[in-house]
Amino acid sequence: ATGASILSELQRQRETIERSQRTLDATGQELKGAEGTIKQMMKRAKWFFG
Repeated sequence: ATGASILSELQRQRETIERSQRTLDATGQELKGAEGTIKQMMKRAKWFFG
């Protein structure tokens, strides 16, 4: 493989990794939100069921 083709392959892999990272970040934010909701629901359940 030529240097140029190796470089373009690396560039493509880096873009894929960066896209994955953004997806993971977004998923992490969603999970944090869900976690907060679950904690609130558990507090309410404790209060409700004693």
